[in-house]
Amino acid sequence: MGSSNSPLKGRRLLFLRESAALRRAAWACQQLGADTVTAPVMDLRDPGPEDYRALNRAIDRLAHYYDWVVLTSQEGVERFVTQCEIRSQKPIGDHPQFAVVGRQTETALRRHGIRVSLAPLSDFSQQGLIDALGKLPKLSGERFLLPLADQARSLLEHFLAQHGAVVERLVLYRTVFLSLDPKAARHLADGAIDGIFYTSPSSVQAFCQNLGPNLYRRFQDAPAFSIGDQTSRVLANHAVTSIMQAPTASIPALVEVAVSFFGTRSPGP
Repeated sequence: MGSSNSPLKGRRLLFLRESAALRRAAWACQQLGADTVTAPVMDLRDPGPEDYRALNRAIDRLAHYYDWVVLTSQEGVERFVTQCEIRSQKPIGDHPQFAVVGRQTETALRRHGIRVSLAPLSDFSQQGLIDALGKLPKLSGERFLLPLADQARSLLEHFLAQHGAVVERLVLYRTVFLSLDPKAARHLADGAIDGIFYTSPSSVQAFCQNLGPNLYRRFQDAPAFSIGDQTSRVLANHAVTSIMQAPTASIPALVEVAVSFFGTRSPGP
């Protein structure tokens, strides 16, 4: 394979999450010549019993009480739809309406046969969805169900409440931070990580939580591939020196950014 077909040859890239989409991304990077290291720094776990009870209560009145359900991640889609099917033993109907934060979340819902009524046109983030919601003819009095991760940002919830909507937030899953794998830590300490993929603000926070001063400096110096505005802001707050943001909030777009970044640079000795 020639160098033109191997733009990532000689690069070691670090993935901080484990998922089907990220496994595909790591495989794509390997096909382009990269050595990839996957070292999850966070894990998604089931919520507690009370959270499940609240979720089931919401599902029981889903079709006749809520006007909107807002989902902000593929993980949220799968967990919410699965629990609906377990609880009600029937597909989700045409009511309530569904709003999503981005294209991949929309695609996940459509795979389940659920129509998406509202999504951002370009800014695939909570702020983008807020802008889209702000164009609706009515928010006051509308009932919104927000099934989210326990550490999800509250920006959307505050916006809806300020505009008179009735908002119910539920915990769909919990985010648990993990220690960095020792092998990945050694690579980082040796300056042998050429780039790091960040797929959420929480992945930045989880990564930083137990880095000592030396590893923290390495983290700041390593090229960072960011999935979106909020993730980039968190990286900038940590004084990361080189941040490349994907043009769209998707994992394939992150790989494209890495290829573009390294394709114009020669590997070090």
